[in-house]
Amino acid sequence: MFETINEPVAVLAGFSHKNGQVRVLPYLLDWRNQRYKLDVMGLHHPAKRGKKFLHVFEFTSGSTKFKLELDTETLSWCLAEVYHDY
Repeated sequence: MFETINEPVAVLAGFSHKNGQVRVLPYLLDWRNQRYKLDVMGLHHPAKRGKKFLHVFEFTSGSTKFKLELDTETLSWCLAEVYHDY
């Protein structure tokens, strides 16, 4: 089941620097009083929404798929979409 969320969330992420590139890897997602370990990363791509520049990540946690957005200006995370029983 697909669900549009668009809620701010807390994300624990790691950052690495390799070959002049900075990489962001989300590990844990806290959403609605539940913690999800992000297992497999799917897509990652930059996106522009108006004047905002975002990084969009898709991850799975068990049978749930999450679409997360990182606002590069405020460094805040938004849970855009959830797919239950993926």
